[in-house]
Amino acid sequence: MRRAWRALRRCVNSPSDVLLLARMTAWAPSLPVLKRTVPLPRLVRLMASGPRQRPRDTALEQRIARMARLLYRGKLGTLQNNCLERSLLTYRFLGRAGADPELVVGARQGEEALQGHVWVTVDGRAVHEDPDELEPFVRVMSFRGGDLQRSAGGAAGPLPGPERGAEPQQ
Repeated sequence: MRRAWRALRRCVNSPSDVLLLARMTAWAPSLPVLKRTVPLPRLVRLMASGPRQRPRDTALEQRIARMARLLYRGKLGTLQNNCLERSLLTYRFLGRAGADPELVVGARQGEEALQGHVWVTVDGRAVHEDPDELEPFVRVMSFRGGDLQRSAGGAAGPLPGPERGAEPQQ
């Protein structure tokens, strides 16, 4: 537990970072409930936030990504590693920082069932995952600025399979 908090403290460089971490942590208890009770497009609109920061500050964007990754690392003293919750939190705060993030929902065929994953991109690059980790996933839908993005092949529809609110696989 101490190691997790020590790593989080290394992300905090100023009083504004303390407030940022507090705001990020404050969202965490509500996300498990919201993801099960609010349809994803509405939840993404709720989490979308226009830029509060101009011009872009890549150092701030990196601190936001690191704080979210550390908060959701799934180890003792941190929150359960959940890609949807981590990505929603990252999406919100990167949007506030002016990074124009994209929230992506993908799926792949697992050994026994369809598996889902959610991630955030900025400037076309995944924030938390390596490209190799994402290669097996097919983009099902994505959101930018709270809005569902249309793909070249038309509107992205819902995934067949588990009911709304089912846990994406890690």
